[in-house]
Amino acid sequence: MNKNCFYLLAALVHRNNPDIIPEATDAASGNTRNNIRKKVAAIRADEVNKEKVALQTNRGKIEESMMSPKAILMQQSASLQEIEGVKEQLMMMKEFKSSFVNMHNKSSGDGESEYNKTVCSMLQELPIMKKHKGNDGGGTNN
Repeated sequence: MNKNCFYLLAALVHRNNPDIIPEATDAASGNTRNNIRKKVAAIRADEVNKEKVALQTNRGKIEESMMSPKAILMQQSASLQEIEGVKEQLMMMKEFKSSFVNMHNKSSGDGESEYNKTVCSMLQELPIMKKHKGNDGGGTNN
């Protein structure tokens, strides 16, 4: 079959379609990709804001009520892990106190004081001490 026949068939089928333009240079230029993306982003932002303002469903309310205790438990778990980490470090310091003191006696001459400063700085890392320091307005340094 002749290729011109295919073009003729396409022209006959789509002759009333306003989107078909015989010359590409005659077509009006549309929005650029950046403009389209900006419009879509604005539309999405509006939709998100509307969803925030819209009344929640019962399921949404239940999920939100479950998330609050879950967040509290996660904070407590993180706090307990932090306490355990400091506790293990303090136990190691206690176990190797003599080595620590001897090492600092050789370098600075005051190993016991360095040991006490290190232990105090570890104790300051405990969550209860951080909270206490925050309430004091800075706490005290030993």
